[in-house]
Parts: sequence; structure tokens; C-alpha cells
Amino acid sequence: MKYIKFSFFILLLSFQSCLWQEDDSKHYSCSFTVDVTDWNKTLNNCKYTVTINNRGMMNEKGIFQFKFKNASKIYSKHSAIYTIQEGINTIPIEISNCNFADEIIDVCFMQYK
Repeated sequence: MKYIKFSFFILLLSFQSCLWQEDDSKHYSCSFTVDVTDWNKTLNNCKYTVTINNRGMMNEKGIFQFKFKNASKIYSKHSAIYTIQEGINTIPIEISNCNFADEIIDVCFMQYK
């Protein structure tokens, strides 16, 4: 019985280590300047239009990280995976479960390496 409990505990720890953590961003590089050009916020859903200028690199794949601030904390939300082409890209992005009253303090495109 002790062996079963110990095995379950090890399995649980192994699974936990595979979950994404906030500090996992070390696997990406914040390499492009991103501008938010338009937004539409509802109670739990935020839609943004971002413009990004990709100079010299073709077909960069990554995610957008939005950093928000409210009275009690600063937190991040991530978009789906996007591929940006060389040149100026205008991309509509939808972030679910956002707080419409929170302020965006930073947006970053984090490319996969």
C-alpha cells in the first residue's frame, strides 16, 4: 500500500512539473514592438487589434502576451498562436476571461525559438 501511495505521489509531481507556469516565458523572446490600435471590451471578453512590424524575418510564429494592471495586481494573459509575415501585420486578437476595467500596461509578441 505504501508503494501505491508513493507511486501516486511521484506521478502527481511529474504531472505538476509539466504544467505551464508564468515563469516559463524564458522559452520565448520578446523581440518585436507591438501597438494596440483598437479595442472593444465587454464584461468578460476583450477584443484588440494589434499592429506589429516584422522586419527581415519571415513567418515568425508565437503568442502575444498582454500585461494588465488593476488596483490590486499586475497579471498577464496570452493569446492563441499566430504566425506573422514580414512587414506590417494588423491582427485581431480576442482575450477571454479578461476584466474590462483593467488597464493594459504592456503587449509583447513572444516568438517560439
